[in-house]
Amino acid sequence: MPVNEHHAWFKTRDWPIVYGDMAHWDKDLLRRKYKERDKHGRLPHHWLAAKAQTHTHALADVGVYSIWLNPQALTTRDNKGETPLDIARRSGACAEIIDLLSLTPFSLNFLLFGLVSIIFGIPCVCVCVQVIKTFVSK
Repeated sequence: MPVNEHHAWFKTRDWPIVYGDMAHWDKDLLRRKYKERDKHGRLPHHWLAAKAQTHTHALADVGVYSIWLNPQALTTRDNKGETPLDIARRSGACAEIIDLLSLTPFSLNFLLFGLVSIIFGIPCVCVCVQVIKTFVSK
């Protein structure tokens, strides 16, 4: 049983609904929702990772925005001990989501602080993730 509607929407891959909801909700309320775990100990981010096999712009938007709402989710483990990145790799998530979930705390600060400033559209996200990875590796 999902804890909140975002768990349910992520499980059904309803990315446009999730994104539309994110754009209109109180940000403090959304931050709380994105820290709630379901009965499996999963955050919405874990379900995003499990259901992100097919790339869409809405999925990319939801991915960036959900990490902005709860950056700690990148390293949060569910009841099986898996992080969202572990789940994404195991479930065959699209490369863009795997790249997004691979961000380190240092590179994530760039993404969240303003390098992207919640840029929507996958070409922007891909370029920014690649720029961050290149910068961090030097």
